[in-house]
Amino acid sequence: MVQFEFPILDLASQDDEQLTGDRVLQATMWPLKYGRSDQLRDKLRTILEFFLGCGAYELQTWQKTIERCVMEVNKSVTLADLAYEIENVWPKTFEPGTIAYKLSEEAREKGHRDGY
Repeated sequence: MVQFEFPILDLASQDDEQLTGDRVLQATMWPLKYGRSDQLRDKLRTILEFFLGCGAYELQTWQKTIERCVMEVNKSVTLADLAYEIENVWPKTFEPGTIAYKLSEEAREKGHRDGY
């Protein structure tokens, strides 16, 4: 009988400085580490910057990752929060009709309503 060992890495107990590697690895580990944490809102900008470093052509995929995998289990970040951070971190031009365009428009409207 073959025996397997699976080491477990508790990302929550790791310092951010220990989560090193290429951008894709960091972009994967940070949402895993902060996905259920109250610190997600504070770390969201850094996570989005990691996603941007992975290539602009994948931004919608990364955005869906945040929406479906992280925001479903962590309600501390709203779609408006995500849209605001995307607006400030990611490229300013989105194709009309895309989710990113819709979210950036919603964030812009919310900003106007809030007096920004």
